[in-house]
Amino acid sequence: MVVKILLVGSGGREHAMAEAIVRDGDAELAAFMARRNPGITRLAKTVRIGKETDNREARDFAVKEGVDCAVIGPEAPLEAGIVDVLEEAGIPCAGPTRAAARLETDKSFCRDMMAAHGIAGCPGYRVFRDPAEAASFIREYPGDLAVKPAGLTGGKGVRVMGDQVDRAGAMEYVRSLGGEVVLEERLIGEEFTL
Repeated sequence: MVVKILLVGSGGREHAMAEAIVRDGDAELAAFMARRNPGITRLAKTVRIGKETDNREARDFAVKEGVDCAVIGPEAPLEAGIVDVLEEAGIPCAGPTRAAARLETDKSFCRDMMAAHGIAGCPGYRVFRDPAEAASFIREYPGDLAVKPAGLTGGKGVRVMGDQVDRAGAMEYVRSLGGEVVLEERLIGEEFTL
């Protein structure tokens, strides 16, 4: 029996997922992408180009293709609640619901949850909604900080004092963001994902 799997996303990570999905030959891939990835297109039986946060279009494509389950790659569709919408349509998903995805999509929520539950590995941090207050904190802080917009930035939003910006640059950066920002103590060492 061939299993029909919806893959949402168009990046390199999703290409690797597509390769793994079709590797054994017992799965058929339907790809929903924001832009055509030639590697995924080569592997997929059907492709739909659309906005990856358009839950209704993704659901309609999945239902039309008769998919058995879905794999969601990027964070933006998760933040938009694509898993909730697909599961309401009876399509099980490999990916968190919108509420569970907040751990990845909202840095202030994540840090507050870690602190509230005593989860190890939470650096010292402060959340600011006022850019002037954040800039003042940076000015007075005795060491280096990691400056993080609270929401999604496609992996491009963090600025680390001492590596990417100096104190004045960090202050300018928080002013340019204009929204909620998380200021964390700078941690030194290797970063890895488990």
